Amino acid sequence: MNAWFTKLLDLTALPGDVEQICERLDQLTQEGGFAYFCYLKLKCEIIDYQTNLPLEWQETFLRERRILQAPEVINARRRRVIYSWPEQEKQKNPSETTKSMRKVSRKLGIRSGVTVPIATGFGHQAIFSLYSPSEVPADISGTDPVLAATAVAQLHVRLKHARTQTTASLNPKETRCLRWIAEGKSISVVADLEGLSYGGVRFVIQNAKEALGAVSLAQATAAAKERHLI
Repeated sequence: MNAWFTKLLDLTALPGDVEQICERLDQLTQEGGFAYFCYLKLKCEIIDYQTNLPLEWQETFLRERRILQAPEVINARRRRVIYSWPEQEKQKNPSETTKSMRKVSRKLGIRSGVTVPIATGFGHQAIFSLYSPSEVPADISGTDPVLAATAVAQLHVRLKHARTQTTASLNPKETRCLRWIAEGKSISVVADLEGLSYGGVRFVIQNAKEALGAVSLAQATAAAKERHLI
């Protein structure tokens, strides 16, 4: 897969926003004989991701953090090196989440994959996976692990940079509420400080989350800080 990861290096060297990067990555994924890709950034309790996996998968496993129980993710966090895997990866006493994930995988035609984990500093990690409809896992025996890790690391940096450059508009009320939350204030306290109802603060925060493309409140405050909005 050296040629594929070399193309990934070239792809991530091109200018573009997150959407453009993912569109190119989707095309490269298909060219490589894979069906889906998934980039995960694991930072404490926050999961950030970019993927072309169907919304059903995203809603069920990514947004609820259940992806952390996937065998390929568990093994990636332990091995920290590129590896390929079959759908029915051996696992003693698989959890209900794993069983459910296998069921959905079969429904989507996922039979095997390739996973590349990288360290991103301060104990954090990013994991990039390619999902294949083939029953036989991709042959990575001749793949340069340094090349694979470098390509995924560059993808990580490009996505981070592209997000930082994205203009996110927060109105003053959203900015103040998120800043109070980032300072450790509860929604009830923020309501008192801002002269809003509890439901009003929740509404403001929800709008801020949508503007930032965040799923959780923790992710929203992290994204706002990263973009120097609060």
